[in-house]
Amino acid sequence: YQNYTAKSKFSAALSEVSAGKVGYDAKMNDGDDVTAVTDAGLSADKTANCTFGVVAANGGLTCTIEAGPASVSGKTITLTRGTDGAWSCAAAEVDAALIGKGTCTGAAG
Repeated sequence: YQNYTAKSKFSAALSEVSAGKVGYDAKMNDGDDVTAVTDAGLSADKTANCTFGVVAANGGLTCTIEAGPASVSGKTITLTRGTDGAWSCAAAEVDAALIGKGTCTGAAG
């Protein structure tokens, strides 16, 4: 049951931070820098699933997972935007078994 709730929490957090990619891309395409989460359309306040952040030098977005099982709580999801505009996802502190296949790279379990 803990794995199920951890997977659900991770998925909800990933969904929330992924929503910021559209606003982030729009800013970048307009030649603007993304220096705050609100630039990407995300909340400056924490949500039930995330505390959002930006990666320096227009590098992407982060979500520090709020609450949930210890296997995901407090762990960080990082969405990185490449210079070509393609996005990648990593959650190095989260066991890959708790992450849906093909969505994000996790820790080897």
